[in-house]
Amino acid sequence: MNPEAAAPAPQRFHVVTPVFEGSVGELAHALRTGKLAPEALDVLALVESYLAFYSELRRDLEVATETLPALARIVELKLRLLLPRPPQTSDAGETVPSDVLETVLALEAFEEAVDFLRSRREAQARVLPARAPSPTYPRRTRPLAPKLSRLAEFATRHRAVAYFELAIERLTLPVAMARLRDGLRRLRRAPLVALMGARDWPTVVVGFSALLELVKEGEVRAEQGERYGEIWLEAASEATEDTRELALRTEVC
Repeated sequence: MNPEAAAPAPQRFHVVTPVFEGSVGELAHALRTGKLAPEALDVLALVESYLAFYSELRRDLEVATETLPALARIVELKLRLLLPRPPQTSDAGETVPSDVLETVLALEAFEEAVDFLRSRREAQARVLPARAPSPTYPRRTRPLAPKLSRLAEFATRHRAVAYFELAIERLTLPVAMARLRDGLRRLRRAPLVALMGARDWPTVVVGFSALLELVKEGEVRAEQGERYGEIWLEAASEATEDTRELALRTEVC
């Protein structure tokens, strides 16, 4: 048996006076409905009994302080009922409106509901959820036949097959120089791009490098009329023959 579940419920403050005995809510209801005259209630004795109750339950402050607001409302209610009332304009007796009575009853029902929910919460706080065991599902094992012949067959079936790769043809500097020489043998004078046969950036870069090598060796002469314009190439032997013909014509003249 759980010792916490067997513990007694927390004690509530109980009003015991010569003219009334019951809970604080019942005392407030009796004062509102006129069943108990406010003059007959000894507030000093009521406060002293609550202080004694508070001193006994000082360890459980939540239980001891629950009744304090209700007790303060009772003191305030008695003072308000003892105040002088305005004179009646008619001889008819004073009657409590029905909506006031309905409000008081609703408040009492609300207080009972709060007490019920508090007791349920305290009871559920002592309950610990049980952990269900995880179900075990048996797995079917596949039989294996570790034979060398089967292993060799499996390895042969799943081995990597031979493959080939396409080699990418790249333009080299000697090839570009030979291409420029061949082009200048066929054409007396031509642009660099036309001799290389392509305008993509790698071909132009390698072709320009070949041009620099040929100019440095004295095989080719280059000419560019404007900035960022076409680079025209001419074989150095063709340029030398033109210069000699021009010199001979000058001597004859």
